[in-house]
Amino acid sequence: MTKRTRQLALVLALILVAGIWLNAREAHTLPASKTGVIGLTSADHWVGGTLLPNGYYQIRCDHSGVDHELVFRKATVDHRGGERVGGEVARVKCKMEDLGQKAEMTTAFTAEDEGGKRKISAIIVRGERVRHIFN
Repeated sequence: MTKRTRQLALVLALILVAGIWLNAREAHTLPASKTGVIGLTSADHWVGGTLLPNGYYQIRCDHSGVDHELVFRKATVDHRGGERVGGEVARVKCKMEDLGQKAEMTTAFTAEDEGGKRKISAIIVRGERVRHIFN
């Protein structure tokens, strides 16, 4: 190998390593810092190990620790769309899946399990680019 070929190989290797590092960094820093409000009006729902009674809940992603968690706080929504937020009622670990674009609205995905329990399986928060998926 000539000196020029070795230099070119080194530069290409550095570019490859930098690309892998940036890609891995992006995968772990998906933007999830907005808050949203969901209304559970048809039935009580389970999220993680917590039963959430009918009502409104403010949700926010907390990724300050090792795990990503979605925090649920009881919310009161008035007829003009204003909201007041109470204390934390649930904190559930979640995985984040990239949506590829910002969500237009806050949405809770629910399903009924074999025992007839209503469960929240995932949540998308308006303005975020991720879907929060619960185990």
